[in-house]
Amino acid sequence: MRVIGFIVALGSAATLAACGGSPTQARLPTLRWVLTNDAERLEFEAQPVLTDLFNEASRISRSEGSSASRQSTPFLIIQNGQTSAAPGFDMHADLLQPPDAGQPVQISFGDRGEGRWPEDRRAALGGLSEREAAEQVARSLLSLWGIESNSVLVMRAPNAPFAAAYTDSDATLRLNPAFLYMAAAASGISSHPAEVQ
Repeated sequence: MRVIGFIVALGSAATLAACGGSPTQARLPTLRWVLTNDAERLEFEAQPVLTDLFNEASRISRSEGSSASRQSTPFLIIQNGQTSAAPGFDMHADLLQPPDAGQPVQISFGDRGEGRWPEDRRAALGGLSEREAAEQVARSLLSLWGIESNSVLVMRAPNAPFAAAYTDSDATLRLNPAFLYMAAAASGISSHPAEVQ
């Protein structure tokens, strides 16, 4: 019996070593995976993970912002039917602090069916609702991208393969709600649900 126990223990140790070490190693989510899955999963994700994802989106935007159309870029501008990468932004940009200069753009929201922006407050968004966070992020992105329009419709784009996409033909900014959680973490306003009263 002891021999069988020894063989099982030895086999388990060999299997663990062959699989890469310890059983507690976790795989961090990729930006593309996070954007194409439910944003609600991010509500309880650690702030450093979300900040890293925001930094990755920023890095990609800077490296592809001046290039032609790319499928992998998280930020798109569609003008005259042509898709291109939006101008990049610095990873230290606080997208939840929109600029004050100039005439503010009139923002409206697409609030039909599944596209409805939730108005309940979220700790992971610093106590803001998705709708409030979307307005601030939209204003920041429109300013950073130099979009000048009298009014812009902000549509919720859950599970989209992009973080934000602006279409000039209908002055519509489509925002992936997952990106709001990343922007909140990077700005430092997000907190664990137990910390918000």
